[in-house]
Amino acid sequence: MTGDAADCTAFLAGLAESVGADLLSRSGDRDLDTTRKSDRSWVTEADLLADRLIADAIMAAYPQDTIVSEELSPRHRPGSGNVWIVDPIDGTSNFAVGLPLWGIAIARVVDGLLESAVVRFPALDETFLARRGCGATLNGEPIRVRGPVDGKPAGFFVCCSRAPRGYRINVPMKTRMLGACSYTLCSVARGVGALAFESTPKVWDLAAPMLIVEEAGGVTLPLAGPAVLPLDPEIDYRTRSFPYIAAATPVLARSALEQIEPL
Repeated sequence: MTGDAADCTAFLAGLAESVGADLLSRSGDRDLDTTRKSDRSWVTEADLLADRLIADAIMAAYPQDTIVSEELSPRHRPGSGNVWIVDPIDGTSNFAVGLPLWGIAIARVVDGLLESAVVRFPALDETFLARRGCGATLNGEPIRVRGPVDGKPAGFFVCCSRAPRGYRINVPMKTRMLGACSYTLCSVARGVGALAFESTPKVWDLAAPMLIVEEAGGVTLPLAGPAVLPLDPEIDYRTRSFPYIAAATPVLARSALEQIEPL
């Protein structure tokens, strides 16, 4: 398959739905083999299976491309094609215990830019899709970020559980912690969160929901350090975290740079 970006987006949606259906039957299964990785995050046999299913499907459809994925391909190996960035299960801890906030995140990078992305939450039956320059959707309906409006309830500040342990946070909003980076960022894209911060995400956590936020009219930027792209073949991405902000407006994003400080 060598089709255009629209073909790629349709492929992404179908792939995430099929893999998600398989994973849904395994969520909450306490008999799954589960281990801790070097960064203390969990990995289950379902993560490995999903990563392989996704990689096989991508290579069959786009054999000229390369893959960076959480479990099987954590390094960027430059080739002649474009790059897919895959998180087979974002929110593995939620998945393992049966909490429905977990998803599959896949993005395609073309000429160094995010081109297409899907984040599928099977237990919620929610599919976020985005294509560069064409907007973002939730279950086929367009979505937009929503900033503060006078006289209306403000959106939430959404962050990971590690953020308060490593950062001094002075954001004047109610806080929510959801346990999956992609859901954190997608909450901004759909207008529920006004500002989001993930303190230790990896490139596969961020790539797909970043494009969804941006195509929904929002802003993403690193709190400190390098941006997620371009990919660097010298980096083992299992060892590199990217503290990142997603915001409904540029003003909120700039404010967050002052309201979130390392301890």
